[in-house]
Amino acid sequence: MLVVVLALAAAVQPDFYGSRAGEVPEKADPVMFVYNLSRTGCDLPGPSGPSTINAESERRLEETLRRAVRVTSDPEEATFFFVPACLTMVLWSTKRSKRTATWRWPSSNGRDARRRAAFEEEVIKAMRGLPYWDRHKGADHLISHIKCPTTTASSWSFAFPRLWGNPAGRFACLETDAKRSRFEGNASLPRAAYRDVKRELQLPHYVAPSEVAEVLSTARRSTDLFFVGSFCCGRKWLKPLLHETEYVAIDREAPFKAAASHDLTTPRARFFLHVHGDSPERKASMQAIAAGTPLMFLDPLTPPLRLHDWKDLGVEAFRGLDRNKLEEDASNGRVSRDAKRLANITPVKEALQTYDDAFLRRFERRREVLLWHTPAFNDRLRRVLAAIFDLPSSRRSSREQQQ
Repeated sequence: MLVVVLALAAAVQPDFYGSRAGEVPEKADPVMFVYNLSRTGCDLPGPSGPSTINAESERRLEETLRRAVRVTSDPEEATFFFVPACLTMVLWSTKRSKRTATWRWPSSNGRDARRRAAFEEEVIKAMRGLPYWDRHKGADHLISHIKCPTTTASSWSFAFPRLWGNPAGRFACLETDAKRSRFEGNASLPRAAYRDVKRELQLPHYVAPSEVAEVLSTARRSTDLFFVGSFCCGRKWLKPLLHETEYVAIDREAPFKAAASHDLTTPRARFFLHVHGDSPERKASMQAIAAGTPLMFLDPLTPPLRLHDWKDLGVEAFRGLDRNKLEEDASNGRVSRDAKRLANITPVKEALQTYDDAFLRRFERRREVLLWHTPAFNDRLRRVLAAIFDLPSSRRSSREQQQ
């Protein structure tokens, strides 16, 4: 009897966002007011190195929001206020090395910090030309952020302390800044309680429409698994288990040399392997989905846009994976590529057995919600914005309260 009760409790427990069905409830459509900034930072030269992955998403954010919600020129009518400042771009631009033209860790003092402080002051001054920024301490404002907000001060708050460090602000973000905890043998598992999900608009990484490819049938796929990335950051165990045709290794010093190989090879694989790196989310996984390849999760990952799960977008193979053993074998050099392959490990083999053309047809329909240029994405974005800015009546506009 106890087993039955526990099973039922597990079946109905709330998901990460607190919705049993995983659906964002319908609310009144949000209305957006966009500040007019004399300088947004969005036209800065693109960064090199790992920071490149965030640049295009931030540049595309305003135009994407304008497609998803109604925009007003009357701030009294607005549900929320968008601050069109590309803060991540400004951050990267202050940490480029003139000598090598590559990225370096941003400084919290000195010239870089002064440039960021001057830009932040300029943005806040422009917003304070209207009375809305201070009215609710920024709770009805949407700002782009390098990381999703946390319940404690973010390690990135030093870059823009009054914007990114605002404990009331809402943030459009791509990656979580989850604390790492060594439980279940995995140092990269995110702790859900650490994320402040009520203040986050977590988006999937932007992938250009030109990168979207047809979803090939099972018969046209030539390999089971494929991975693109470096083997750093807790992923060293993976390389010995893959054949040389199943991965493109990315050099962290020149991380995008493999783009052509990625584009050509990924659609021919049955699954693209998602493994955490220095953050749980990876742009390569969104590129794989756009290229027509479902994901196989070797690490758990919370979906963006408050989606309930990854159903029909991928399969989870991490639950039966003995990562401690795999990492130990890789460290000791005991794994031979010929003796043991990832595709032969039980949870991966079981996931491959579920693969058929019916699954691929469902995948093709479901992936629309993650592609920025689709109506499905716009609709989901609108609904999440409505949930994020569903503020109490005391926080809404004075005109709305008078009606």
